[in-house]
Amino acid sequence: MLPTLLLALAWNAAPAPELAATPLFRRYGAAQGLPSSTVYKLAQDRDGFVWVGTQDGLARYDGVAFRVWRNDPDDPASIAGNEVSALLVDRDNRVWVGGEGTALNVLDPQRRAFRRYRHDRQRPDGLAADDVWAIAQDRGGAIWVGTYSGGLDRLRDDGSGFDHHRHVDGDPATIASDTVLSLYGDDDGSLWIGTNAGLDRRLPDGRIAHVDLGLPRAPQVTSVVDDGDGVLAATSAGLYRVDADARARRVDPGAPRMVYGVARDRAGDLWLATRRGIVRRAGDRETAWSAEPLLPGGLPGDALFDVFADVEGGVWIAALDGGVAYLDPGWRALTQIRELPNTDTGLTRGRVQALAFGAGGALWSVNLAGAVDRIDLVAGKVEHWGTRVGGSEVRRRSIHEDRRGRLWIGQQRGVRMYDPATGQARDFPADATRPDALPEAAVDQIAEADDAIWFSARGGGIVRIDAATLALRRFDPGEASGLRDADVEELRFDAAGTLWVAHAQGLDRYDAARERFAPVAGAPEQRVHAFAFARDGSLWLHRFGALERYARDAGGVKLARHIDADDGWPALAAGGLALDARERLWIATPRGLYRVDPERRGIRHFDANDGLLSPEFVDRTLALRADGVLAAATLAGVVALDTARENAPTPNPPMRFTAASVRRGDARHAFDLAAPIELAWNDRDLRVEARVLSYAGPNRYQFLLDGFDDAWTDGGSRGERELAQLPAGDYRLRLRAAANGADPVEASAPLLLRVAPPPWATPWAYALYALLVAAFAWAAILAWRRRVERRHAYALASQRRALAEQASASKTDFLAHLGHEIRTPMTGLLGMTELLERTGLDTRQRNYAEAIRMSGKHMLRIVNDVLDLARIEAGRLELELEAFDPAVLLRQVGAVGSALAERKGIACEVRAEADVPRAVLGDLRRVRQVLLNLVNNAVKFTSVGGVALRVGVEADGRVCFEVRDSGPGIAAELRQRLFQRYEQGERGRRAGGSGLGLAICRELTELMGGDIGVDSTAGSGSCFRVRLPLQPIGTEVPSGGIEAPRDCDVLIVQGDPVLAQALQTQLVGLGARSRIAANALTALAALETARTDIVLFDLVLPGVDGFGFARLIRQREAGTRVPLVALLTHGDADAERRCREAGVDGVLWKPITLDGLVAVLDALCA
Repeated sequence: MLPTLLLALAWNAAPAPELAATPLFRRYGAAQGLPSSTVYKLAQDRDGFVWVGTQDGLARYDGVAFRVWRNDPDDPASIAGNEVSALLVDRDNRVWVGGEGTALNVLDPQRRAFRRYRHDRQRPDGLAADDVWAIAQDRGGAIWVGTYSGGLDRLRDDGSGFDHHRHVDGDPATIASDTVLSLYGDDDGSLWIGTNAGLDRRLPDGRIAHVDLGLPRAPQVTSVVDDGDGVLAATSAGLYRVDADARARRVDPGAPRMVYGVARDRAGDLWLATRRGIVRRAGDRETAWSAEPLLPGGLPGDALFDVFADVEGGVWIAALDGGVAYLDPGWRALTQIRELPNTDTGLTRGRVQALAFGAGGALWSVNLAGAVDRIDLVAGKVEHWGTRVGGSEVRRRSIHEDRRGRLWIGQQRGVRMYDPATGQARDFPADATRPDALPEAAVDQIAEADDAIWFSARGGGIVRIDAATLALRRFDPGEASGLRDADVEELRFDAAGTLWVAHAQGLDRYDAARERFAPVAGAPEQRVHAFAFARDGSLWLHRFGALERYARDAGGVKLARHIDADDGWPALAAGGLALDARERLWIATPRGLYRVDPERRGIRHFDANDGLLSPEFVDRTLALRADGVLAAATLAGVVALDTARENAPTPNPPMRFTAASVRRGDARHAFDLAAPIELAWNDRDLRVEARVLSYAGPNRYQFLLDGFDDAWTDGGSRGERELAQLPAGDYRLRLRAAANGADPVEASAPLLLRVAPPPWATPWAYALYALLVAAFAWAAILAWRRRVERRHAYALASQRRALAEQASASKTDFLAHLGHEIRTPMTGLLGMTELLERTGLDTRQRNYAEAIRMSGKHMLRIVNDVLDLARIEAGRLELELEAFDPAVLLRQVGAVGSALAERKGIACEVRAEADVPRAVLGDLRRVRQVLLNLVNNAVKFTSVGGVALRVGVEADGRVCFEVRDSGPGIAAELRQRLFQRYEQGERGRRAGGSGLGLAICRELTELMGGDIGVDSTAGSGSCFRVRLPLQPIGTEVPSGGIEAPRDCDVLIVQGDPVLAQALQTQLVGLGARSRIAANALTALAALETARTDIVLFDLVLPGVDGFGFARLIRQREAGTRVPLVALLTHGDADAERRCREAGVDGVLWKPITLDGLVAVLDALCA
C-alpha cells in the first residue's frame, strides 16, 4: 500500500522532471476477508466506506476489515442471492445491489436488513427479470434497473411496483435492446442506457435517443460514467466520450478492445479496466500493466471488470481473477526499480551495494555480482554496463562519476576507473606493502572535491587520487596521518571543500595545509553513523539513538539541538542521512525511511505499510540530487522520490464510530450509535470501534474517555477501545486519528455513554438507606439503654466461661492422671495374668485367671472410652495418618473376632472385595478401634449363626467396612438413639456394656470425615456400616510376619515394681535379656556399665520425669544412638508429640501386650 508521500514533500519553484511512476498495487482477496476473489463491481458510499460486489456476496471495507452480507435461506431480510454484479449507492446513502438471479435488493441505512424486489409472473408490475445487471438513480431520485432480456424498469416512487420499458423491433422510440448492461443518471435529468446493442439516452421528457458511435455495428456498452459536460462509455470497441450534444469520439486510439470500466482520477488521468489488465491514459500517453500475481505489488489479475476513483484520489480495480487492487493517491511520488531479468526496466540480479548520481541526473548502481547499472529515473529505464566496464574483480562496493565523466568503481580489492568516452579502463590495485597502492580492504565510499577523488577502504584507511595525474596517496590510521580510526562510516565535504570523516570515534577533519587529519573539537567521541551540512554551515549527525545539530565555531563545533526517544526518535543505527531544500532530514535505516522536520518537530516513518517493497535500507546508499531527488537502496531494489514535490492538500477524511457492544449475560449486545449508549450496571467488556475512512496509508487512533482517562489512549491501527467495566455515570468518549501519517485530528462528535447505577446505588436505594439509618439510630438509642445490662451479662458470662474452662482443664488433668494411675497397676495385673495362663494350671485355676484377665480388660475398655470422650470433647484428639492396607486390617480384626467367636461356637467370616486399594492413607489405630468395637459387640450379642466382616469401595470412592451378625437385632426405637452416649438396650446392660462404645465409634468416624450407620430389624440380626474417605496411594503396604528379636538387651526404667516385673517377665518370654532401673539416675548409670540395645521407660518417674530422662540420654550420646521407647497412657494428649521432640524413637500404649512388645522390639532392636 502506498501512502500519499507527496503530501509530505516540498514544492520547488524549478521542479525536477517527473519521475517514472511504478505503481505498487495493494491487493485484497479471500485471505484479507473478501467473500470471493471474483469481483464485479465497486462503489463508495457517502460515509466513505467502499462496497464490493462479488460472486459470493456483498462486502464493505472500512480500511481495517471487510463486513460481508450473504443470502440466508431462513432469513427473508437477507440478500436474495450471493452474486452481486450490479451496485449503486444512492443520494440517500442506501445501497442497491443486483446480480444474476439475485434480483433487486436495497439495504437499509442502518445496514441491517434488505428489502427484496423479485420477478413475479403473477404481478404485471413486478420486476421484469431476476437477472439484474445495472442500477442507477436519476436526477429526480427514481431508481432504474437494467435486466438481462427483461428490458429497463423504473421503480415507482412508493415502491409498489415497476414501470417497464422494452425494446420493440422497428420502433426507434424504444430502447435498442432488452439486455441492459449499464446505466447512468445525468445531472441534466437524462438517463444514459448502455445495452448489448449500443448506447441510448433517455431525455428528461421521456424520449429515447440513440447515440451514434460511428461504428458499422453497435458495440456492447459495459459502463457509463460522468465526465464533466459529457460521459465516458466503456464498450466492446474501446472507450468513447459523448458530450452533451450526443457527439461521440474514440478516446483510446488503436485497435478495438473490450473495455469493462473506466474512471478519471484527481490528476485527470483515465483508467481503463480491460481483459488484459489496467490501462492508464495521461494525456496522449498510455501505459498498461498486466497481471503479475506472484510479484509483490503486482496487479492480481488480468480480467478487470470495474474501476473507480475514491474521494481521496485512490484508484480501486475489480478483477474477475484476483480480487481487488488499490493504488493510493500518492503512488506517483515513489519510484521503485527492482530486479526484472531480461528487461530494460529492471536491475541486474543481486543486492545493490552503492548508488551515486551522475551527469544528466542518471543514477548509477553496483552490486557484488559485477553489475554496473545506469538508471534513468524519468523514463524508468535501466542500462546494464557491467560487461562494458569489465574487470576481473566483480565484487563492487561503491561507484562515482567524476567531473570528467569517468566512472570510479570501488571494489572488494582495489579501484577500477572506466572512461565511457574512450572505452578505456584502469585498475588501481590493493597492496598493503606499497605506498602507491590501496589498502587491502573493501573500498566502500567515494567522494570528489578540488579535482581529487577520495576513497575509504573499510578498516584500511583513506586514499586520495589526483583526478588529473592519477597520483595516489594513502592515509593509514595512526599518528602520521592523524586519522584516529579506519572504521569509516561516511566521507563528506563542507561548503569550503574541506573533507570530514565520520568513524567509530567521532568526527575527523582534513587539514589541507598540513596534509593530515585532526579531531573535530566538540563532536561526540563515539561512532557517528552519518552526517550532513546545512545551508548555514552547521551540521546534523546521527549517533545511536539520537539526532544532533552542531553549530560551527572557530575551534570546532558546539551542540545546538538534540533529538532522542523523548522526541519520538527510535534507538537504531542509521545507514545514511541527507538534508533537503527545506532543511528536513531524511534518514535511511534497517527499519525504513524517516523524515524529520526540526522546525515542526515532526517525525514521519515510511515502511512497508507505505508501499516500500522492503523497509530494510542498505547502508551508505542514500543519495540526494541537487534538484531534490532522493534515492536509496533496499533489499528489494532502488527507491527514489522527489523531495521538492507536493500534492494538492486533501480534506480530512471522514471519521466516525462504527460499532459498540457489551457482554450482557452470556451474549454480546450491540448498540445503535444513533442514540446515546445506555449501559446496565452489570454490563461488562465494552468494545467500541472507530474508523477513519482513509485508505491511502496507515491510520493511527487515539481515545480519551472524559471522567475516566487522564490522557489519550493509543488505539493502534485497528481503531478499537475496550473497557472492562465502568463505574456508574455519564461519559464522553472522544476520538482523534492521524490519517496517512498526518497530524491527529479530533472527531467533532464524541460518543455519549451512560452507565446505570447498581440497584443499591439508585435514589430509591438511598431513600431506603436513610430509613435504615433512622431505624438504626432508634435501635442504637434502645441498645444504649440495655448497654449496662449487657455489660453485666457479658462480665457474668465471661466469669462463667472461665470457670467452665478451668473445670474442663481440671477434669482433663484428673482423667489423665486417673488413667495413668489405673493403667499402671492394670498393666502389671494383665501382664502377670497372661504369664500365669501360660503355666500349668488346672481347669478351675485357668478359669479364675481368665476371669481376672477379662475383668481387667473390661475395666481398661471403660477407662479408654472415658478418656477418648474427654479428648474429643476438648478437641485435642488428633488423627495420625499413615499408610495401611484395608484388607489386611480387616483380616487382623477378623482374627480377633474369630478367637472370640470360637469360644462361643459361632463362625466369623472375612471378605475383601477386589476393588479395595492395596494402600490407603488414614488413622490406622482409630479405624482398628472402631472395627474392634463393632466386632466385639457383634460377637457379644450373637449366640447362633455367626459374624461376617466385609470391606469394599462405594460409588463415591469411599471405603466401606461392614460388620454383619445374626444376633437378636435392634428395635427401631433403640436404633434412633443407639449412637448416643450411655444409650444401650437391656441386652447390653446384661452383657456389662457401658453405653459409650458406639458413641465413640460415631465420633471417631465423623472426626475422620466419614459416617456410621446400622440396618437392623428386631429378630433378624444387624449390619453396621462404616464409610470412610480413605485416600488411595500408589505404594503398597509391606506385609510380613513378626519374629521375636534375638540377642537383645533391654533396660526397663519403671518406678512401679509390679509393672517392671511384668514387663521383665514378658521380655524373658520373648527371648530378650532385661534389667530394671527404678529411676532416671539409676538408668543413666546402668547405661554406662553394660550393653543396652533398647530402653523402655515410663514417663512418670521419681525425680527426673521421662521427657527429661530422654533429653539427658540424647545429650550424653557421643556415638551409637540407643533406641528409646516411652510407655504412654491414653489420657496423655500431647505426650506422643513431646516424646518425639525429646528424641524418643517409639511409644507403647498401656496396658502393654506381648504383640506391642514384639512390634517395637522387631522395629528397633534389629
